[in-house]
Amino acid sequence: MLEAIEELNYKPNAIARSLKINSTKTIGVIIPDISSAFYPEIVRGIEDVAKDFKYNIILLNTDLKREKEKEALNMLKEKRQMEYCL
Repeated sequence: MLEAIEELNYKPNAIARSLKINSTKTIGVIIPDISSAFYPEIVRGIEDVAKDFKYNIILLNTDLKREKEKEALNMLKEKRQMEYCL
């Protein structure tokens, strides 16, 4: 079986796997203003640690707007793309 996997260059489907194990291995990061000097360093730290644990991140910027924040949260919830949200 392993030979067939190698021969066919099989790659597991991440979406199918997330449905089976009920985990996306994705962290949603919602920040108020990407242009602020404060957030890029924090996001970089989150990304570095996430990579160590084989997680991906989705970064959403709200431009300091409450409505965009609600939309970002809803999008992450609908797509089941959220393990944690910061």
